[in-house]
Amino acid sequence: MPTKTKYIIVLCPTTPRYLHIATGRFSTLHLSMARVFDTVDAAMEVARTIHGCPALRVEGIAVDVDPAATAE
Repeated sequence: MPTKTKYIIVLCPTTPRYLHIATGRFSTLHLSMARVFDTVDAAMEVARTIHGCPALRVEGIAVDVDPAATAE
């Protein structure tokens, strides 16, 4: 299955915590439950909205892409 780069917001005081896909809080230590964004700018905009500043880290991750889901 092909992969594509997506982006996640990471809050990292000492242990990385990811923005949870369902709750919208930094409440998960499991990358699989992190909310992903198509661009760094989109991730940073959400970080600014949540915390009022872009001081959070944004990381690129590889995600599997289902070819059937992207077929036109």
